[in-house]
Amino acid sequence: MRRKLVLLILAVVNSLIITNFVVAQDKIEGPWLWTIVHNPKGGCGDPATQTDWLKVASNDKFTEGDIATKGITAETSPSFTGKHQWKEGKLAPTGVNNLGEMLKKIGIEKTDQEGAHCAYAIINAFSPKAQARVRMAVGSDDSMKIWLNGKVVYTAAICRGASDYQDVVRIDLKKGNNMLLSKVCDRETKGNAGLWSMFIGFATDLTFNLDPFQVVEVVDIPVESIGKLAEKWATIKN
Repeated sequence: MRRKLVLLILAVVNSLIITNFVVAQDKIEGPWLWTIVHNPKGGCGDPATQTDWLKVASNDKFTEGDIATKGITAETSPSFTGKHQWKEGKLAPTGVNNLGEMLKKIGIEKTDQEGAHCAYAIINAFSPKAQARVRMAVGSDDSMKIWLNGKVVYTAAICRGASDYQDVVRIDLKKGNNMLLSKVCDRETKGNAGLWSMFIGFATDLTFNLDPFQVVEVVDIPVESIGKLAEKWATIKN
């Protein structure tokens, strides 16, 4: 009986330590790069979470693994056109619908107002040194999948709500740039509130930026302007 009591106390103390760590850890606000893809499978279980929606969005040119490894660059960006273009946005660290509110603010609208969607977010985490078994805290509404440097490090193929962290996992960071890709699938159906949230944070000091990424924007320049620019450069040169 005494042994069981000691084990119970240790379990409670351990739970409190984890809870305090999770609550205190800063969340990554960004800016992240975002895109969303309509999920005709619906729901937030395995069919939605494990389907490669980036492959669908890029017309089979790039997979989730490709983007998790390469990022959004001059090579990958042109394949995500129209409603699947990536946009920059900062995520609020609190709220039960921080993802949904942010997407609306940056102009990413759902293609089917009564259908389910999966949101993708990518960011670069710069570490001044290699670090092993770093704590990463995560939370989402609904399901979630995370890649770090091309490797899946977390999957929760479940329907749930979230206003804060829910799980803690251990990850390895390399010195320099670490590419972080997150996927959160929202279960929005008739009669469902459609709340959409995401929370990610690391228990170490990192710098978050979009430095390795090159989002290509096509700008139409009139031929006349190009000619005038050439004339101006010739004048300066002479």
